[in-house]
Amino acid sequence: MTSLQISGDIESPRTLSFADLAAIPTEYQIVDVSRLVPGRKGDAVKLAGILALVRPKAGAKYLNLHAARDDFH
Repeated sequence: MTSLQISGDIESPRTLSFADLAAIPTEYQIVDVSRLVPGRKGDAVKLAGILALVRPKAGAKYLNLHAARDDFH
């Protein structure tokens, strides 16, 4: 299963699937990422949309993102 695990000094640690990312409100969706990053394909979600889900605590300095696929950190 491909997922994005989000942890750190946040109120709501989560593991997000592609379906979870697609369910983030449309104002945070990027329909064609190649418009922002030439050579890349596919859709994307703005970090602000993910942060709205996990709600970093006031004193948070770091946020860890870990994707199970390709061991992306």
